[in-house]
Amino acid sequence: MKFGLAAIAGLAALSAAAALPSPSLAGPIHDPNRLLSQKSSDTVLQAAAVFAELTGRRMLVIVLPKGRVPDFSTLESLASVPSVWKSPQANIGIVFASSPDDTAGRLLIVDPVWRKVLPAQWNFMFPQRLAQKFGDEPFERRVVLSAQYLATVFPDKLAFVLKPRGGKLDDASLKFSRGSYIGLEILGYFIVIFTAFRTFWPARLRDEDQDDFSNELRRLKKERQIW
Repeated sequence: MKFGLAAIAGLAALSAAAALPSPSLAGPIHDPNRLLSQKSSDTVLQAAAVFAELTGRRMLVIVLPKGRVPDFSTLESLASVPSVWKSPQANIGIVFASSPDDTAGRLLIVDPVWRKVLPAQWNFMFPQRLAQKFGDEPFERRVVLSAQYLATVFPDKLAFVLKPRGGKLDDASLKFSRGSYIGLEILGYFIVIFTAFRTFWPARLRDEDQDDFSNELRRLKKERQIW
């Protein structure tokens, strides 16, 4: 039974992966229907070069025709196909897919190091921002502006999370990121516990407390509370 379920899941993943054409690893743009002009393609290539210079990884832009809204789950399925992403020459960091029917597009973080430290919400946060900034633009210009935005802003956000040293996303950067997350979690737990403690065991004023703050608390307690 378990084997049968696993086989069904595997077939579903393969069929989802087949929903999008396998991107060519020869260049940063996969535009089989030639929806981008040569000028727009050149601009996207320049943006991809900037991204590669800042991160050491490649940005792949998939351009789909009308009626082919990019599906995030499909992109996730594609990421599991070793022949597409995991070959040494691929070195892909992110994939951005867009179509005329989708003002936001879809972002997939491929690089395994980035996926470990970046919240899953980043996959949706950037497309939402792209829709806000460029959603009213014509499709071709929207793709170009989105690629430029990702090429410049994404590395800055990534650097903030990983705090790379010398421009390299190394083990020290990953360790710093994980330590920062742990520190924030501990701080959050402390705030919750302290708030709960003060809710059930509030601080009491002592008679000998005669400072201005304590006297103000006594005055407020005596006033009628009107909400």
